[in-house]
Amino acid sequence: MTDALDKNATASANVADFLLAGKPPDRVALWHGRAQHTYGDLQATAEAIAGYLADNGGRKGDRVLLLSDNSLFWAASYLGVLRAGLVCVPLPSGVAPEDLAYILEITEPRFAFLQATVAARARNRFRGVPVVTDADVAGLGRCGARRPPAVTPSDLAALMFTSGSTGRPRGVMVSHANIVANTESIVRYLGLTGDDRMMAVLPFHYCFGTSLLHTHLHVGASLVIGASFMYPEAVLQRMLETECTGFAGVPSHYQILLRSSTLRQKRFPHLRHVQQAGGHLAPSYIRELREALPDARIFIMYGQTEATSRLSF
Repeated sequence: MTDALDKNATASANVADFLLAGKPPDRVALWHGRAQHTYGDLQATAEAIAGYLADNGGRKGDRVLLLSDNSLFWAASYLGVLRAGLVCVPLPSGVAPEDLAYILEITEPRFAFLQATVAARARNRFRGVPVVTDADVAGLGRCGARRPPAVTPSDLAALMFTSGSTGRPRGVMVSHANIVANTESIVRYLGLTGDDRMMAVLPFHYCFGTSLLHTHLHVGASLVIGASFMYPEAVLQRMLETECTGFAGVPSHYQILLRSSTLRQKRFPHLRHVQQAGGHLAPSYIRELREALPDARIFIMYGQTEATSRLSF
């Protein structure tokens, strides 16, 4: 299936087309609570958002801030911004006010897409910037009188900001070609297919989480938007219920699972692989993880902060 989808996707340099082209509209892309959102849902919502941006004066290269928890709204907004030829700037929904003020100043966003709860507390920080919330998206309807501009591989797709733990957050420029190359590499060495289902506990605004979205959408797989990792048992139960084939986390996720959950007592018959990146995981934990999940392949991955994530393994 992947080869056929790759052939359809190469007609455009745009990441949105690369990820969504050729997908069966009735295939489930996102599991979120009791809701299942199909590729048709994702495609239609992304197209409506791209049309809205084009119809409201969005120009190629304009910045668009995106603050939301993992959801259909997040994925569709991200893809809609890219499809319109604009640049997505994903940030944590709980970004610190001083960091938000700094990023607003240096990016000069043309639009902002905000989860309604974020808009309720922070809309006054976006004065002069048109705001679209998740409550507004359903009302966008059939936008798109203006055709979005074509993008080239070197055009900017996203600004991925660091956490600012060593000073002010820094934005890393990521092109459409960067994302395509990184996605193709990871899909190849993980052997991902349309039958995969990833438990997504990582936030999509974080480059590792965004990369999970890229890789799984590209092959027509699905992602399960997980419960809060404050409740690891709920995450493990959800993995079993939805027959997840993959799990990805940073070192703290695995430390919690190995020390503060029933991971060792459970069996995951559908789990094919786990992925770890985002910092150093001590070899002792890796050995314990192999013992706890003897039937799953464990991929330890490395990258450069926010540079499209996971550059080697």
